[in-house]
Amino acid sequence: MSDTLRLLVIEDEAADFLLMQRELRRQEPEASLTWVSRQDHLCAALDAGGWDVILSDYSVPGMDFLQTLKLITSRRPMVPVILVSGTIGEEEAVELLKQGAWDFVLKSRLSRLSTVIRRSLREAREHQARIAAEEALSQREALLNAFFSASPVGMVVLDTDFRHLRINDALARIIGAPTESHLGRTVGEVVPVLAPELLAMLESIVLTGQPILNVEMSGELPSASGMLRHWLISHFPILDGAGGVAAIGGVVTEISERKRVEETLKKSEQRAQALLAENRRLTQRTFKLLEQERRHLARELHDELGQWLAAIQAEAESLRLGRSTGQDAQALASAQAISESAAEVNRVIRRLVGELRPALLDSLGLADSLRDMVSQWQKHRPGVRCELFLEDGLEGMGESLNITAYRIVQEGLTNVAKHAQASRVRISLRRVTDEQGAALILFLENDGKPLSPGDAHRGMGLLGMRERAAAVGGEFDLSSPPGGGVRIEARLPIANRPQEDE
Repeated sequence: MSDTLRLLVIEDEAADFLLMQRELRRQEPEASLTWVSRQDHLCAALDAGGWDVILSDYSVPGMDFLQTLKLITSRRPMVPVILVSGTIGEEEAVELLKQGAWDFVLKSRLSRLSTVIRRSLREAREHQARIAAEEALSQREALLNAFFSASPVGMVVLDTDFRHLRINDALARIIGAPTESHLGRTVGEVVPVLAPELLAMLESIVLTGQPILNVEMSGELPSASGMLRHWLISHFPILDGAGGVAAIGGVVTEISERKRVEETLKKSEQRAQALLAENRRLTQRTFKLLEQERRHLARELHDELGQWLAAIQAEAESLRLGRSTGQDAQALASAQAISESAAEVNRVIRRLVGELRPALLDSLGLADSLRDMVSQWQKHRPGVRCELFLEDGLEGMGESLNITAYRIVQEGLTNVAKHAQASRVRISLRRVTDEQGAALILFLENDGKPLSPGDAHRGMGLLGMRERAAAVGGEFDLSSPPGGGVRIEARLPIANRPQEDE
């Protein structure tokens, strides 16, 4: 408020108004007084507004003071009304104060007028601030009530004896009892099955002043006996002005459906893992049978066809050496051709036998078998540089892992020969032990054509490599590095891999 006072004076006597004006200008030089003596003028002045204080005589012809007071209060409730009169006694004045007047000044004591005005203004400001604070508090309480009532999760307020001061409808529905039935009752009385665990939490909060959040609890409630339910519960201290625990707030969310879904997902995942393990076992068994068939076929080719080819070569050689007995040139040429053809078929059979089942894999192990494979592959492709890097420690990994690694390299080199148009191939194998356990890390990369979209999942060769890695519980990745070409990476676990079939 500025120092200038805008005062509205209700007075029927001009002389009395002039006395008040003179006295106030002496006490309040900046005061501005407006005089009204009729009700219609008063109404116009009230409508105009802007008054700091209204001074009113008790006896104004045509205007009843109590009616005037009600009129002013209805239109300008925050403007103090001070009774200025010389015709009423103090008892009557006190009664008028009870009716709504702010203060009383005798016309014979106008020297008090400034003091009374300033006090009334101060009280009006305090009253206005109090009303504003009460309105703000009421709005906050209404907002809190609406939030508390509309919250989809259970909410509760407990006193330090753990009695229910307040509970919302959501929590009442969870517990299965009317909201009003909880008030004044202890936690032990409302949910006896959870009481030991809940009381331990609540006592800790009272002692430490620290919240306890997101605790999972399970149990049965009297309203749904025989049904196991699950909740996520949090409790926190509500502090007083001194920082002590005045009450305890709680939030309860029912998670029974979520737990049922989690349990269903867990069982599904366990079934999926079991099916995956079974699939890996069957795949490994299939590859084992395939290797056994290859070994058998290789042995048959070597033992049976090898013997017949050796016999054919011997007969051809006998014919060729029989030239001294008078055989003609035609017979000698045929014998030579038969001998050479038999030798070529024998070489083809040895190559096929090596591809079906490399003898070195059984006798010398993975490293020497790979060296022999790369050497043979390089002889037939002198224009492609093939580098093999083998670290120590590739022994003792088991037949299944050795065959898997060998076949992946074999198929990878076959793909390079057929599709890559590469000038360089690099193969590396190393044994590692990290947070995932012991494993064989295999890389095969070339500088030829990059993969086309979708190539990573096409072709029987790629599928075979991927399935072989999966069968031993490993990982297989096929990609094109930024510089071009194709990169194969396989991680084959050495420990904890699926058990080999007998």
